Amino acid sequence: MPIAVELEFDHNTSNEIRSIWKDMSDYGVSQFLHHSPGVPHVTLAMYNGIEDLPAFIRHVNSFSYTISKPSINLNSVGLFNVERNIIYLAVTVTSDLIFMHKNFYSHMEEYSPNAWRFYMPGVWVPHVTVAINVEEDKLIRGVEIAAKKFKPMMATAEALHVIDVQEAKTIERIAIL
Repeated sequence: MPIAVELEFDHNTSNEIRSIWKDMSDYGVSQFLHHSPGVPHVTLAMYNGIEDLPAFIRHVNSFSYTISKPSINLNSVGLFNVERNIIYLAVTVTSDLIFMHKNFYSHMEEYSPNAWRFYMPGVWVPHVTVAINVEEDKLIRGVEIAAKKFKPMMATAEALHVIDVQEAKTIERIAIL
C-alpha cells in the first residue's frame, strides 16, 4: 500500500482550494478531488512497502514536534503534462520549506529505501493538485478555470497527514503545534 505524508492547510486556504476542486468537477475537467475524502495539501513524501505502519506513524508524529506551522506561499497555476495530467497551484520554494523537507527526510531516514524518488530532497516540486487525470482535450479548460479562480495566497500548514494513497484517505492526522 503506498503511503503519503502531507501538509494540511488552514481552514480558509482549504476552502479556497476546495472551491477550485468543485469547479473542476462542475465543468467536467476532473471529478476525483472534489469527490474524494482527501484534504487540500502539499505532499512531503510518498513511500511503498511500509511494513510497520504504527512505527512509521510514531516517526512522523515525533517529526511534528520539531517544526512550527510552516507558511506556504501559493503563487501560480501550473501543469504536469505527464501520464496522469495534473493541474496544480505552485508553491514558492523558500529556504525554510526546503530546510523542513530535508529535515523530514533526515528524521525518516530509515524509510528512505521505500521513498518515491520524485519527492526526495533535490527533486521535489512542491505543489497543490487541483485536478488530476485530466484528459488531453480538457487541459486548457482546466488551466483556464484554475487561473480564473485562483488568487495568490499565503497558507499555513496546520497538520501532517499519513495517507493511504490507494483509498485516498487519512490514516492518521497529526496536529502541528
